[in-house]
Amino acid sequence: ASVRLSRPSNDGWGPCIDARGRFPAESGAAAMVSIHADGSAQGNRGFHLIQPALKAGWTDDIADSSAALTRAVRDALVSRGLAPANYIGSGGITSRSDLGTLNWADRPVTMIESGNMRDSQDVALVSSEAGRQRIAEGIAAGLASFFS
Repeated sequence: ASVRLSRPSNDGWGPCIDARGRFPAESGAAAMVSIHADGSAQGNRGFHLIQPALKAGWTDDIADSSAALTRAVRDALVSRGLAPANYIGSGGITSRSDLGTLNWADRPVTMIESGNMRDSQDVALVSSEAGRQRIAEGIAAGLASFFS
């Protein structure tokens, strides 16, 4: 697999959501996993994945494949001992129609909130090299499962 990043470094922020959303089609990617960390209340823990809701003219061509990608990544993360969020979604998955990154993707897409950055246990996970490695391996395994 080839990995392409939508930003050249961890300095600053961006690109804008429409540019980020168009990135997979413009770069020739077969799928997109947009990686983030959430901000919720202390005690709210775990990862969740956001798939595009069915939105006519925007996601109707990728909604089903995006749902399959989302399930594959969720299952791979769980198989690595990572817990789905206890505060949002169902089994670690939510659907949204208001996120430009998802709506513009035009490729199978999922967005991961790797943990809650206001919870000390999640912060410890995503701040450690070993935790980030587990998350990365889960994402990679989910992509491999999706494409197999």
